[in-house]
Amino acid sequence: MKHNYYSYFEGYNTRGEVIFNGNGYFTTEPHPPTNDNLIGHVEHLLKISREKNPLVTRVVIKNLTKL
Repeated sequence: MKHNYYSYFEGYNTRGEVIFNGNGYFTTEPHPPTNDNLIGHVEHLLKISREKNPLVTRVVIKNLTKL
């Protein structure tokens, strides 16, 4: 069974200011997500955020919803 998740996240600069936000998603199969899935998702969001705004130093998932 597939488990689909939708996330809302914010990207921060070195001063802790929000300079980017966006949405993402990921799918796990056949089990619910593990820490490794979530870490991989955050790393992917950080990579995508930095491509669009190189000043992003960290991202925080503010909402994670199972679809």
